[in-house]
Amino acid sequence: MVFSRTLAACLALGFAGSLLPAHAQPQSGQTINVQNADIRAFIQDVSKATGRTFVIDPAVQGTVTIAGGAPMNTEQMMEVFLATLRAHGYVAIPTSSGAWRIAPDEQAATQPSGSTGERFVTQVIRLKTKDAAGMVGILQPLIGRGGKVSAAQRSNTIVITDFADNVRRLSALVADLDRDTDRIEIVPLKNSRASVLAVALREITAAGGEGDKGFSAATFTAVDGSNSLVMRGPAETVARLREVAELLDDQARPTGDTRVIFLQHADATQMVEMLQSVVDQPRSQGAAAGSPAPAAAISAGAVQRAVITRYEGANAIVVRADPAVQQEVESIIRQLDRRAEQVLVQAIVVEIGQGAAQSLGVQLLLAGNDESNIPFFATNYSNGSPSLLTLGAALASGGLEGGSDLHDALQEAAADSLLGSFGGIGGFASDLGGDGLFGMIFNAIKRDSGSNLISTPSLLTLNNREAEFLVGQNVPITTGEVLSGNNNNPFRTVERQDVGVKLRVRPQINADGSITMVLRQEVSSVDTFSDVGGELVFNKREIETSVLVDNGEIVALGGLLDQNERITTEKVPLLGDIPIIGSLFSSENRQRSNTNLMIFIRPVIIGSLDAARTITQPELERMILEQRVNTKGEPTVLDNVLSRLPPVPAPAVAAGSPEQ
Repeated sequence: MVFSRTLAACLALGFAGSLLPAHAQPQSGQTINVQNADIRAFIQDVSKATGRTFVIDPAVQGTVTIAGGAPMNTEQMMEVFLATLRAHGYVAIPTSSGAWRIAPDEQAATQPSGSTGERFVTQVIRLKTKDAAGMVGILQPLIGRGGKVSAAQRSNTIVITDFADNVRRLSALVADLDRDTDRIEIVPLKNSRASVLAVALREITAAGGEGDKGFSAATFTAVDGSNSLVMRGPAETVARLREVAELLDDQARPTGDTRVIFLQHADATQMVEMLQSVVDQPRSQGAAAGSPAPAAAISAGAVQRAVITRYEGANAIVVRADPAVQQEVESIIRQLDRRAEQVLVQAIVVEIGQGAAQSLGVQLLLAGNDESNIPFFATNYSNGSPSLLTLGAALASGGLEGGSDLHDALQEAAADSLLGSFGGIGGFASDLGGDGLFGMIFNAIKRDSGSNLISTPSLLTLNNREAEFLVGQNVPITTGEVLSGNNNNPFRTVERQDVGVKLRVRPQINADGSITMVLRQEVSSVDTFSDVGGELVFNKREIETSVLVDNGEIVALGGLLDQNERITTEKVPLLGDIPIIGSLFSSENRQRSNTNLMIFIRPVIIGSLDAARTITQPELERMILEQRVNTKGEPTVLDNVLSRLPPVPAPAVAAGSPEQ
């Protein structure tokens, strides 16, 4: 090719032995000077001159022009070669074998990175103050052809893939932009409530004019504990807003003897009682009579002259005192009037029962007809099934006219007795040659049963407030009865008792996030097997304790084990006491039960609206889904009720803020 011979001649004139491999650094230089040469031939000649291997993509087409200047060594020639490829929209991509792949730069972003300025590299930059998505919008117009920039929102990082020199330039730009230039100032307030003033400043910044757009960059946080306002934003904006806050706080300074303070969370009645007790107690005691009172004592005396009352029409307190005392009372209210935290107490009551019952008995029947001298003899027991007397009566009814009421009733009673029998049943019957009826039934049964009763009562209550939960019945109990001699004025007194699963708890949230709970858990029921003079007997298992539990943890309160065994024997007098054969005239029933009650408690602190929704919404959705299963996807009663609820109005700013 003409270009190939021309370039070879130029290289031969400028540098002897130019086909040395890349690692052999030549001492002399060479010059490249080509005009409209085919790019593929140009790549081949550079490969010969530098000793490097190039794999050319079929998409690489075109011509190149290079005006030669000063002589270059092999590495300098390689840099010129890479710059030439970049100028024509191609890039050299290093491979693992040491060769280079020449391809269009659109593919470079998905290939391995290089190390020089003309190679594609990938840079991951983690942002500290700025949002990754917003930074991508700034960098996108500055990315070269074939380069890419993307954001990882979860880690707040950006990924840049471009030529190395452009990546370095963009990284420096990101470093300049990703700097926190905001100013933070703490503004202590003397007369205003921090939370109310923060709302007012947000409204001011949101309603700013065309020249006040910088106000929207400022944020406000109210710290009720110190009654301070924390401002963050550009320095000039924060300085101006600080002046506004201090001016509003100064204008809220009490100027009269009476002040109305509206409460946001606390109860005005309880607050008034507490404030009155504080006001009535002098803080300076022990001073000798006639000695001059210090300054603190004078201030304390001023507090004693305050008059504090509650306005029933609203949750408000009226304070009549001098301005200094008003500020002191308002400071106490500000620290106590906070949103109360709640505690969701979930109890898991697990009752595991195991029972065994066995019954063994023999029933006999002997009866003769009217013409025989056979006597009548039968044994029948309440714990024996089926009843032999019932079956014998059904057999004897065969002589009755079919279809009569007595015949049908006896046949139905016999069928019910057979169907209601359990266990093993055996026996035989004989008509005694037509002179009568003889029958015998053996019944044996053994039962093993186990139960797992789980009850999960839950209570949501305010911090330090007692709550009670009951699922059960209210059973009447006779406590007294009076009958006169002639029974003309009888009366009876009745008292009712709750029976079921009962939970009473009072949680207290501690400073470290743990919860102290005073609780009482009771599981009670009516004992249907006990009979004490016709009075009711209750089964009752109860735990009353105080425990310390971390938020969200489960604590086991203990286990209550109940064991019962009952033996019932029915027999024919005298005959049932005869050894060996006495079992033919008796029936024995044994029942044994073991019940183990375990109670687990799990408290969860709910301190915000989002936390309350996290607890409530899944339970509501679960109930709706369960109802929709029964209605085959149609709207349920709960859906209809929720759809008729009015929308929640937007929260309004308290009209009676302390600075009003």
